[in-house]
Amino acid sequence: METPAILLRVVPYQESSAILRFLTRDHGALSVMGRGVRSGGKGKGVPGLFASGSLQLQLRPQRDLQNLGSFRPHRSGLALARDLRTLGAASVLAEVVLLNPGEEADPPLFQLLLGALEALESSPGSQAPWILLGAGWVLMHHLGFSPEVERCVRCQQSLPDTEILRFHVEAGGVMCSACQGSSPSTGVGPRVGPGAREQLASLVSGRPLSEEEGLPAHLKLLRTFMEFHLGARKPLASFDFLLGS
Repeated sequence: METPAILLRVVPYQESSAILRFLTRDHGALSVMGRGVRSGGKGKGVPGLFASGSLQLQLRPQRDLQNLGSFRPHRSGLALARDLRTLGAASVLAEVVLLNPGEEADPPLFQLLLGALEALESSPGSQAPWILLGAGWVLMHHLGFSPEVERCVRCQQSLPDTEILRFHVEAGGVMCSACQGSSPSTGVGPRVGPGAREQLASLVSGRPLSEEEGLPAHLKLLRTFMEFHLGARKPLASFDFLLGS
């Protein structure tokens, strides 16, 4: 079996091997045993993290761990490590995919991640947070976690165009003032005005922001939303590269 694949994680195993976690176009996420890939011998070597290329193996559907035949990278992924912001953005996207390891083919998900990594690789590090912001919300939408920003997430009434309202992370979107007053205080996120709600709607639909104002607040909301709805057992630490750079 041969399929396009992206390497998302490398876990050393024993002295010379590694467990490689791939997202493939045709078979979803796969864990693959790379025997001897860390030995340094001829024809051996661990592929670079976020490398994309052609993965070849004998797929055995009943096994959780497949055996590596070969992986021929078309893109090494090494350029993503040139800047901490770029590396951090790529790592966040990889973490999100690994937290939702679908075993079925999902070509749109594969193409979404591949396109985001290529955009990060070809852009300066200063653009990495913006690329993550756009790709992150589109990815969450694709995975079924799209935030509600046009209607109250609780009563489904249209939100007023002039009010600044609370984004309720646990509920998955913005609440009107009436519902907010009768809801638990847990899971309440930032206040978002009409402009911020319009920006979120644009991001979810795949339209990038053109203004630089509010980037830290947007990243913080994206991080909080991802960590809650993906059931992350620990914070998505890769965000720290972006918020601290």
